[in-house]
Amino acid sequence: MYENGKNLKNKIILSDCDGTLSDKDSIKEFYKIKEVQNYKIPDAFHNHRFYGMYQFFRLTQKRLEIDECTFKMASKKASDSIHIHPNFINTLKNTNASLIAITSGIREIWKNVFYRSNLPFMVVANDRRTIISRDTKAYFAKELTRLGFDVIALGDEIVDIDMLEYATQPILIESSKEKIFHFLSESTQKKLITCNPNHSTDFIQAYTMVYELKDKYPLQNFINQTRISKTSSKDLCKIHIDFGTMLGREILGTQKEIEKQENLTQGHSSNLSYHNENDFIIISILRAGLYIGLGLREVFSSAPFYIVKEPNELRESLFKESLCDKKIIIADAVINTGKTIKRFLEALKAYNTKIYIATNVIYKPTVKDILQNYPNIYIFTIRTSENSYQGRGNNDTGNRLFGLSNTY
Repeated sequence: MYENGKNLKNKIILSDCDGTLSDKDSIKEFYKIKEVQNYKIPDAFHNHRFYGMYQFFRLTQKRLEIDECTFKMASKKASDSIHIHPNFINTLKNTNASLIAITSGIREIWKNVFYRSNLPFMVVANDRRTIISRDTKAYFAKELTRLGFDVIALGDEIVDIDMLEYATQPILIESSKEKIFHFLSESTQKKLITCNPNHSTDFIQAYTMVYELKDKYPLQNFINQTRISKTSSKDLCKIHIDFGTMLGREILGTQKEIEKQENLTQGHSSNLSYHNENDFIIISILRAGLYIGLGLREVFSSAPFYIVKEPNELRESLFKESLCDKKIIIADAVINTGKTIKRFLEALKAYNTKIYIATNVIYKPTVKDILQNYPNIYIFTIRTSENSYQGRGNNDTGNRLFGLSNTY
């Protein structure tokens, strides 16, 4: 399914299993089964608290003494006792990321658990011959990141430390086990997110719901045109409208399908599936967000369309009606520090409505800041940027779109 990484999505959730996706430990559950209890190595990691390869080798070699039928039976019984956190199931079923489970637990057990939970994980785990150690987890995170994937790593104990170090976004799962925060480097500590799946996995879901269209479509030529100084205002406006339309279609594609009965050209009627485009509101932030908003309107033609500079300019009627069932799209061309868009998010925060941000480019640290501080946010962008940039004069996006000189 993932041969040579060809079918991997740009975002990858690389997750430990035991103690991370479930509170239970598959190895402990395995050796609770009467038929395999005598094959356990007591205190296998005693005085080896950093989980080296040799300790996993000893466990694997001992399990080879179990006949295959007994091994499968014990694995099946152990898997029946393991349940993934319900919040994780919902998040992972709706994610925009490829799922890779990498665990020092037993492959057969976790394959059964994922099958029962209907989660499409590729499983990298110990079995009767292979050995997955702390170094293996680190290698996967390092190589996937080197190949350009956006790696979100989930772990909860010492064996996961190096995997978290190499990940694009490390996420530490709270547990009753030894705290590992102080083992992490300062740079990893700064970007680390802590998650308790018993309470919420909203941040994980939101982070994986950042849609970057340049990874899905061949947009580099258009992106280059937005950065070239000789691109005319007219051409730049058209590109932004096209970007808005593409962003709108991506947003629409994430909506639930509804059925409508339609009369077909063959002379009979049929129920056809449509993505639900109802209950949307578009807010375009002036100046530069205007043309992204116009593109969005090509997709959501019946949506109320607000063109404003500040949130206090929004009509009172917008806030008087119930926004709980509404979906708001906020359009802006460039999001750097996020200072402007945060004012809109603050104004809408109390209404607990689903908000989609549609933009040409967004500064990566601002993505993290927004997702950490505002609920129900989904970011759709043509591209993200590692560089913070604030345009001035002829370099300002608004000035370029409207053909204004640097004296404006």
